[in-house]
Amino acid sequence: MFLEWFSINGGKRFGFNRLAYFIAFELIQSYLQELAELDVITLWRNINYQDIIYQQLIDMQMKNE
Repeated sequence: MFLEWFSINGGKRFGFNRLAYFIAFELIQSYLQELAELDVITLWRNINYQDIIYQQLIDMQMKNE
């Protein structure tokens, strides 16, 4: 499973090389539709950063269903 997330040679299971990078790219792109670039870059400074990211991933999933 590790290779699926980070390796250049991964992607056989999910169809994307470096799946984690792909998800992160999509996450950033979705934030840029709502927030200024500087706000997106500094999201990690929020005390509830993980909750913010989790909610955005849920919202992205709901939009794609």
